[in-house]
Order: sequence, then C-alpha cells, then structure tokens
Amino acid sequence: MILWKFQNWIGVGFERKMKLLWSLSIKCLRRSYLQEERRYATGKDRHQWTRNVLREFDTTKYKHLQPSNDKFIRDVLLSLLLAGRDTTSSALTWFFWLLSKHPQVMAKIRNEIKTKFDPTDLEKLVYLHAALFESMRLYPPVPLNHKSPSKSDVLPSGHKVEADAKI
Repeated sequence: MILWKFQNWIGVGFERKMKLLWSLSIKCLRRSYLQEERRYATGKDRHQWTRNVLREFDTTKYKHLQPSNDKFIRDVLLSLLLAGRDTTSSALTWFFWLLSKHPQVMAKIRNEIKTKFDPTDLEKLVYLHAALFESMRLYPPVPLNHKSPSKSDVLPSGHKVEADAKI
C-alpha cells in the first residue's frame, strides 16, 4: 500500500499512466460537452441522447446535487461510459458461450446473416435479436458482474481483499 501511495504522490509507473489516461478522458468529455452547449446556445436543438440525460437530471430529486455543475456532469458522463463496458462484455461472453453449446442456433444465425446482412437491414435479423435477448434473460449481465482478485491485495483505501473474494 505504501508503494502505491508513493507512486501516486510522485507520479511514476502505472499511476502516471492512469493520471494521463484520466486527464485525456476528462478533456474529451469536456470538449464534447462544450460542443453540445455551444450547439444549444446557437439555437440548434440538443441531440436526443443529451436531451434524455439532461431531462433526467432536471428533476427535483437531483436539484440538491447541482446538476448544472460541470464536475457533476463530467462524473455522470464518465460513469455512463465506463458502466457499459463490463455489462456488454459479460452479455457477449454468455451469448457466445451459449452459441458454442448450441451449434444449431449458431448455424441459423449464420444463415440469417448471410441472407439478410446489409447495414440498412439490421432490424431484419430477427433470430439474432431473439438469441441475444434469450441469452440476457438466462444470464443477466448486471447481477453477475463482480470482480475477483487473483491474489490478495490492498485497495487504495487501505481495505484488504483476499484472493478470489467477490467484490
């Protein structure tokens, strides 16, 4: 733990890379957010995704969080971007595992893609769509999404985590 804090303090090793990555992420989010604000200020309509996010924060339950605060919006956007990563990988892992156990389903999906695949016809891939939904019904990605360290470790907060503990 002391080594991690020291690396963080002087900015070397993995901690330096993480600081650079964090800084780059913040710059990209800020640029996108400012672009959207300029777009809105010039009288253009907000993009649908932005409208949905801002509409959610314009409710009384979020007023005390100061949703117009740049730091708050930045943190929410980072959470949305990072949260999708693990759930998507979990859902796809289960989907491909199920396909490996059911080759007849994989054959039907391949056939459907071969006969109907055109970027404008994605909504016509009905069997693929149904198979994806069925895999998420059988193995929902969110409740099963936990982390386990391969060896005992100490978190930056000082908490000890044993090997194979579910976090």
